[in-house]
Amino acid sequence: MSAGCKLQETVKEESSPETPCPVGNSRLTGGLLKIAALLEEGGVCGIPTDTVYALAASCKNPQAIEKIYNIKDRPAEKPICICISSVEQLVEAKPPFSPLLWEFMRNVYPGGISCILNIFDSIMIRVPDHTVTCHLCDITGPLAITSANPSGEADSTHHSMVINDFHEFEYLWDSMMRS
Repeated sequence: MSAGCKLQETVKEESSPETPCPVGNSRLTGGLLKIAALLEEGGVCGIPTDTVYALAASCKNPQAIEKIYNIKDRPAEKPICICISSVEQLVEAKPPFSPLLWEFMRNVYPGGISCILNIFDSIMIRVPDHTVTCHLCDITGPLAITSANPSGEADSTHHSMVINDFHEFEYLWDSMMRS
């Protein structure tokens, strides 16, 4: 191998940093599809969001949402956030929102704001500004999410924190998106 080829390989390695999570058009999309399948089967997964790491379950599976409460030791009276990929995903559900609320949501999303609504019961809605999380919601539909930390503890800002906090949960460990 010539010195020029070796230099070119080194530059290529240094200039292409490892993506922390798979994105929709990357060669790592298979990992995202695997996590979507685990969620569809009733699993709980650790996922990144635009603010902190979260525990996620499919909104289609009440037993999976209950697992989140058990994993975190979260009080039952504390609602879990509904994570969607866009306001349009919420429009499809036709909730009875006022025009003012729809305008507010279109202006603030995507982003790190949770909208707490007192319709039927208190619900919290988020549209994260995170490509991977939004792709996952596009694949699975709405997700129930909450910060990936034991209730009352510090938020997890790195996947290693989630693994340290929840290492005994095999279904979480196996489905974790890691760099």
